[in-house]
Amino acid sequence: MEIFLDSANEIELISIKNFPFISGVTTNPSLISKEKAKVEKLIDVVKESNLKIFIQTLKETKEEIYKEGVSYFSLYPDGVVLKIPFSPEGLKVVPLFKKDNIPTAITSIFSLSQIIVSLPLHPDYVIPYIDRIGRYGGDGVKLVREAKEIIIKEKVSTKILSASFRSVKQVEEVMVAGSNAITIPMKVLKDIMSNPLSEKAIKDFKTDWLSMNEKGHS
Repeated sequence: MEIFLDSANEIELISIKNFPFISGVTTNPSLISKEKAKVEKLIDVVKESNLKIFIQTLKETKEEIYKEGVSYFSLYPDGVVLKIPFSPEGLKVVPLFKKDNIPTAITSIFSLSQIIVSLPLHPDYVIPYIDRIGRYGGDGVKLVREAKEIIIKEKVSTKILSASFRSVKQVEEVMVAGSNAITIPMKVLKDIMSNPLSEKAIKDFKTDWLSMNEKGHS
């Protein structure tokens, strides 16, 4: 199981050292634009933690995507995973990266059929957008469950990295459905980490312990 932080915020990326279960960071052009961040800087920050960072290509032709991807990978060969948006040209370039031992993730997945045609290329990951699929009338959890059945049946090594979450419940459901990995925004991560029932239980334990010790000294 792998858990990634979905962010391009430099402060959040620095903070991942506080979460020892985080395997790395996923980014996309929208997040980077929102934060007015520089790809090179984000890579440097994650590199200091020796974790993975997913960088998405933006070019449109096979040749351009390949050149762009190689340039990103060269900045951090031990940690960069290239996110290739699902498209005819994007699929063409995956075998080239595979030949060069450059890890890839096919992203912008909205249907089971997109995963089916991606699997013969043996990308390291496929990335379905769980919440967005639901917003367009689909069922992201069902997609993950069915994709996992195919992957197991065909004995493919590709991992399902589920993205696009708005709630902890969505995270729980896709993991039960068989997702190998998830990438979540800081808000969802904080919701997981700050369960009020856990906080109450810890407080109660401390109160009971202190009470017992006070009685012992009375």
